[in-house]
Amino acid sequence: MTPVITADRLTIRFGDFTAVNEVSFEIDKGELFGFLGPNGSGKTTIIKALCGLITPTQGTGTILGMDIHFYEKLPKLFPHADAKAWFQSLPENVLEYVALRNSSLQGAYFMLAARSLGLDCGPMSGFDNVAVDAAFFAGTTVKSNFLCNLGYGDASKLFPRSPRLTFEEACKVV
Repeated sequence: MTPVITADRLTIRFGDFTAVNEVSFEIDKGELFGFLGPNGSGKTTIIKALCGLITPTQGTGTILGMDIHFYEKLPKLFPHADAKAWFQSLPENVLEYVALRNSSLQGAYFMLAARSLGLDCGPMSGFDNVAVDAAFFAGTTVKSNFLCNLGYGDASKLFPRSPRLTFEEACKVV
């Protein structure tokens, strides 16, 4: 099986400080993978390098995204109906919107599962999707959505939980 995320001898230095030292790993499609370690151990730095936000000193890496032509796999994933026909003639921007929504939901399920195991989650957006897509997914129908760090945070360095809206403030029953 071809891995969907690979890091090969990834090293990141800031001046004389080595933040990440020759990290290598492969993650196969469908495999659950997380970075575990204390604050300052390089988890976020690795993710930033995989997304093109910082340039590794040495090594290479790739990261998984959402497939805009997801409907090609629907005959296998949803065999009880011709679901492929529902999507295959839609414009690319509509397909991207559907893929974004579905991959975001899958990411939320991923974070719920991770949190149920006691892991802290740090979802991130705001990176340069166009640059990440050009660097890692050129010539494919895959586009980046968001990143998520996983680990056990140092309680002394974690922010307290932010305020939440009440149900009534956030929702309307119709």
